Amino acid sequence: MHYTVVSFTHKNTELEDREKLSFANEERLLEFYNFLKSLDGVQESIVLSTCNRVEVILNRKTGSNISDKIYAYLSDFSKVSKER
Repeated sequence: MHYTVVSFTHKNTELEDREKLSFANEERLLEFYNFLKSLDGVQESIVLSTCNRVEVILNRKTGSNISDKIYAYLSDFSKVSKER
């Protein structure tokens, strides 16, 4: 069992970008959960979205590298560049 954590907090992300990344409505959150479930190797997922942070925690199978896919989805979803 392996874990992947993708985290956007005041320590690494500007407020403007954190606001864009947040899951303010349930429909967007459910859409993201469906995306996470579609990823090969993901067994469980947790999304923590508050006014100060967005964190994605995944329980995944060995060898599945999915961080890039999550960053790409969140970048497209929020319109925040992955390079920021």
